Amino acid sequence: MKYEKTKKGNPNRLTICQHTFPAASINRFTRNGSVEVKRIRKSKSFLLKPDNQLFCAKRVWNQSIESGFMKTIEDSYQILAEQILGEWRMQGNIKHLNNDEQDIITNMYLLWNIRDHRKRNLLENQKIGEQKTESCIETLSTQRDYNPNDLEIFEKNGIGVVRSDLTISNRDINQITIQLEIFKAKEKMKRDGIQWGILKATEGQFIVPDNFSKATILPLFPSICFFSKSKNDCIGKKEVCEINKLAIESSREYYFAKSIDDCPK
Repeated sequence: MKYEKTKKGNPNRLTICQHTFPAASINRFTRNGSVEVKRIRKSKSFLLKPDNQLFCAKRVWNQSIESGFMKTIEDSYQILAEQILGEWRMQGNIKHLNNDEQDIITNMYLLWNIRDHRKRNLLENQKIGEQKTESCIETLSTQRDYNPNDLEIFEKNGIGVVRSDLTISNRDINQITIQLEIFKAKEKMKRDGIQWGILKATEGQFIVPDNFSKATILPLFPSICFFSKSKNDCIGKKEVCEINKLAIESSREYYFAKSIDDCPK
C-alpha cells in the first residue's frame, strides 16, 4: 500500500520519513558518517547514512504522535543514553539504572519494535461502522468536504477527521493502536519483572536488527547494549556472538553495525 503524499513541497512540514530506530541512535554506530547494512538473503553489505529511507516508515502514523508521544519517549531516552556513555567515557563506569531510567529504556525498546511492526503491517483507512475505534483525539463530523490542505492542517494540529467518504485515516488509527500496544506490552513486562542491565563487550561489536523480537535487547553503542535478563556486566566474544545471532534471527529486512566484520556471529 502506497503512503499518502503531502501537498507539493510539503508546506505544512509533516514528517514523511518516520524512523523506527531513532536516527540519533543509528548515528552512534556510524563510521565516517555511515553504518554498514546487510539485507537479509543478500550476500553483500553496503553503507548508508542514518537519514536513509531504509530505516524509516513513510507516513504510517500521524504527526501528533510523531511530534508528541514518540518524541517525548525518544528525547528522554537520548538524554539517558548520553549520560550513560558520558560516564563510561569519562570514568570507565557503567551506570546503575534507577526505576525511572528502567522505565525510559522500556518505553524506547517497545516504541522501536512496535513502530517496525506497524511499518510492515500497514492498515487501510477505516470505514466508519466497520469497527469501533476509541479515540483520545478530537474528531470533526463531516460538515463539508475537506481539501488536502485542510486535512494536513488538521493533522498538524492533532485533530482527527472523518473524511467525506466516511473513512478515518490509517495514520490516526495507528496513533491509538501504537499507544495501546505500548501500554499493554509495558504492563506485561512489569508483571514479568523485567529489569534492564547494561552489557559492555570486551571483544567484538553488537549488531542492530530492524527489530529485536527474539530477545529483550536494545543496542546502545557498538560495544554496549541494554539487556533485560542480566545485571550490569562485561561480556566476551562468545556472549556477543550469541546476542548477534539473536539479532540476525530477529531481522526481517536488514541489520546494521559499525563494522559487520567486527561483529562475531
